[in-house]
Amino acid sequence: SFENNSPEFLSAVSSDKWIISTNGEKYNHPDLATLANIITNHSKEDIKLYFNYDLPVCTQLLKPEVSNGYSYQILTPDNKGIHIIEI
Repeated sequence: SFENNSPEFLSAVSSDKWIISTNGEKYNHPDLATLANIITNHSKEDIKLYFNYDLPVCTQLLKPEVSNGYSYQILTPDNKGIHIIEI
């Protein structure tokens, strides 16, 4: 959530892989503002955002008018609900 992950904190973390673990039912997480901070603070990297559910925000982040100028991938589970993340 935006309340628990300040822009200062997110800019201090250096990673090209981010795991978003929520089904989106409670509190309407993840916050779009938090995801935007991750993307914009790490815009020079090709980052990957891994979601454990295919949420509406995933589709929103893939729109050309949103992703323009930023290098990131949205990864959601396959049709069996399985997600393998290589570290």
